[in-house]
Amino acid sequence: MPPSRSCWSLCISILAALSSMFLSGAARNAQSPAAPIPSGDFKATSIPVYITPFEINPGAAAGAPAAAANPRAKKSPEGAQPESPFVLKDTDSPYQQVLQLRKFFADTLIQALQRNEYSAKLQTGSSRPEKGVLIRGVFVEVDSRSRNCLALLGDAAPSTGFQLYVGLHNLARPDQPLYQPVQTESCDPRFGQLITLNNYIPMTKYEVSKNPTEEEVRSICDRIAGNLTVLLNANAAAFAQ
Repeated sequence: MPPSRSCWSLCISILAALSSMFLSGAARNAQSPAAPIPSGDFKATSIPVYITPFEINPGAAAGAPAAAANPRAKKSPEGAQPESPFVLKDTDSPYQQVLQLRKFFADTLIQALQRNEYSAKLQTGSSRPEKGVLIRGVFVEVDSRSRNCLALLGDAAPSTGFQLYVGLHNLARPDQPLYQPVQTESCDPRFGQLITLNNYIPMTKYEVSKNPTEEEVRSICDRIAGNLTVLLNANAAAFAQ
């Protein structure tokens, strides 16, 4: 006697249930995240931050004042608030200006990060920390062929300003260069060494005057701190290890 319709319905229901259990178990077994997922209480500001002074070189006339590259501040109209002072002094040589610009950027960036509750400090010595973020930067100028050349502070390159590239390095991973010199060709003689930037690390470009004001530097450093927070929150698993 053929099985009744109710028996067929019961068999189909049992098979469907077994199939659902099997597929559910298989899906659970297939889930093996590549990196540990941090707990919900992850805080970007818990990641230690280290800074190296941003790279820029003095021009060829390193022993002479560089007044041409550093215009004097304009007098503010009577009754107006004074303009933010320039970082560099006209009477200093390019070499002195390089030291001052690198120090002012480093000090200001540390202050910006600390205002955002980060533990930030300069990286000192040759040893590399094993965990945290390392912030590196390099000043460049763009030549007539739209190529990135190392900036020379104090020289009369025709560009109207610098571009600052800032990279954020995960110290838990192998070290990566911020850029590589190009030896096979060169920039316009009025510019520095031709370079290629590393596309494999998070990097942001900022426009900088050849003699920035203190307020301009503070604004850039605040943006760097904000971009760091965005990066850490978006890649919490990579930095929380």
